[in-house]
Amino acid sequence: GSLVMSRWTPALTYPAPQVSASGSVLANLAVTSCDLRWIAGSGSGRMVIMSEGTPVNTHPSNGVAYVARNTFGVRESLGPNNYVVYCSTDTFVSLKGLKPATRYYVKIIEYNGCGSSIVYESGSDTLSFLTSARYYYTKSTGALNELATWGDRPDGSGNAPLSLSIDSVTYCVVNNMFPYIASDSVVFGSPSCKVI
Repeated sequence: GSLVMSRWTPALTYPAPQVSASGSVLANLAVTSCDLRWIAGSGSGRMVIMSEGTPVNTHPSNGVAYVARNTFGVRESLGPNNYVVYCSTDTFVSLKGLKPATRYYVKIIEYNGCGSSIVYESGSDTLSFLTSARYYYTKSTGALNELATWGDRPDGSGNAPLSLSIDSVTYCVVNNMFPYIASDSVVFGSPSCKVI
């Protein structure tokens, strides 16, 4: 007979982090993007989960490494409306792909380890925020009910809206005082509100 020797390597085990991330703050909040910063907890890395309209209602599973993408709704989902937008060792992420005038919820979770040995904390740091509305301004001439009359720069130049009637999107439309366009406009969509 022959003797076969093999080396057994035990799986690494990591403790769950004991200190959560904290102090999460937003910067450069815009219509479809913003920057999120936080103070690291005691983990070797952290995951950011984000949801639209309702609080994050899920938690990652130990032993599962998730793929993140900072464009909301594009990558790994942890159930309906819960997306991993960051998963690494830094304390900063630039978020993209957000909707105007929409509330988002963020949950930051510390972890230790990697791959099938990853262990997530049971707590988390949470935050919610509202993105800015879309602003459009009038050009010097035109009719208020024509999209070409509007631009996204204060002088009316720039990109015209593709629509002013998407449901549940907030538009702020400003009729410049000089020159002022005297005509009627119609607001569509649901819910809608016309402020004069």
